[in-house]
Amino acid sequence: MSGKRWLKAGLAALVAVAVGIGLASMLGSTVPPLSESVDAQNDTSGVAEPVEGTDLSRVTLQPEAVEHLGIVTAPVALAKYGSKQKLTIPYKALFYDPTGDTWAYTVVGDRVYLRHHVAVETVAGDTVVLKEGPKAGTEVVVQGVDELYGTEVGVEEE
Repeated sequence: MSGKRWLKAGLAALVAVAVGIGLASMLGSTVPPLSESVDAQNDTSGVAEPVEGTDLSRVTLQPEAVEHLGIVTAPVALAKYGSKQKLTIPYKALFYDPTGDTWAYTVVGDRVYLRHHVAVETVAGDTVVLKEGPKAGTEVVVQGVDELYGTEVGVEEE
């Protein structure tokens, strides 16, 4: 999730807590401590576990995180490009790391994702034609890619 969306969500949560406290005091009831709300947010996180022999980490999301982050996937396809069959992925699945290398997050288990290096041949509209990448039929993440990378490399939420 982008920093602006996290900031807006955080401000909305603070306003909701403040309104809740005001209403609770007017009604004479209690409001759960803010720490319970923070703990609930942590339930939608994920963990990154290093993959031995690589610089990559396998990202496992909590069940609520898939929905919270809006993770959407699509299969790697085989499509005729020129006279040959080529691997293709949606452009939204393509991720550029800070060094400019190209990647796609593949689904490797239930709520488990792994960054996979891809070599781009060309971009044709909303489709990326690959020189090399995951095999056809492999599910790649097309929504929630930035959040997976943030979880993998340990970027803190704003």
